[in-house]
Amino acid sequence: IPVNQWVHVLATFSNTQQKARIYINGRLDAEKNTGAGSTLTNALSLRLGADHSAVPANLFSGAMAGVRLYTRQLTEAEISELAQDASQAVVGSQY
Repeated sequence: IPVNQWVHVLATFSNTQQKARIYINGRLDAEKNTGAGSTLTNALSLRLGADHSAVPANLFSGAMAGVRLYTRQLTEAEISELAQDASQAVVGSQY
């Protein structure tokens, strides 16, 4: 991920397709097969910008805007549209 630049990051998980995907600025950047029966459940709280150790070296050093969580996997068209809507011209440079 480039530094000092606004970047749209989106992650999806599909239990039916057994895949986790990461999109950068609307384009597929990484994909991993998760295997049959994989679920993303545990007793830990969801943390954005930090891992569960809360070690300062592991904290995200930047700003986040427009964080969203969905209960379904987004389509490629939806992912592309969200990335376009989050361009710096629309979001602005205040972040």
